[in-house]
Amino acid sequence: MEPLDLTKMPPRSPREKIAGYVLLARTIDKLRAQLPGGKLGAYHVEGASNLLLGTLGVSEEQLQAAVAAATSDGDVAAWVRTHAKTAGADDFNQMILTKTLASLDPENAAHFRAQLEPSIRNEELGLLVDAIDRDDRVCFGVSQPI
Repeated sequence: MEPLDLTKMPPRSPREKIAGYVLLARTIDKLRAQLPGGKLGAYHVEGASNLLLGTLGVSEEQLQAAVAAATSDGDVAAWVRTHAKTAGADDFNQMILTKTLASLDPENAAHFRAQLEPSIRNEELGLLVDAIDRDDRVCFGVSQPI
C-alpha cells in the first residue's frame, strides 16, 4: 500500500468497516502513515485502535507488516480473516459505536479531550465516534462528514 500523509488529510472515519470491523480502516490509514514516506502527524495508534488490535488478537507490529505487504484494503482484510480472531466483530462494533465520552473514566476522558482540536474540547461531544469525526472535520476544514 502507498504511504499516507495524515498532515494533509485525516484517516478514514472510525465508522468505516473492513473485514466486518469498525476502526480497521482508520487503523490501516494510521499504519500506512507510518510507512516510509508517510507522515502520521498528530495521529497515533493507541486508544481505540489498541482495543481493536486486542480484539483481533494481533499486535500493532503484525498488522503493520500486513499493511506494508498489502496492495489494497482487500489484502489486509484477507490477512485479518486468516491471522486474527474474527469472532466478536458485532460485539466490538456495538461497543465502539455506542461508547460515549461520559462512559470513560475521568483520566481517559481528560486524555481524549486534550487531544482534540482546542476549539471543540469543551463541546458536548456525545458518542466518541462523533467526537473523532468532528475533530477530523474541524482540523482539516471539511464541512461534510468524512
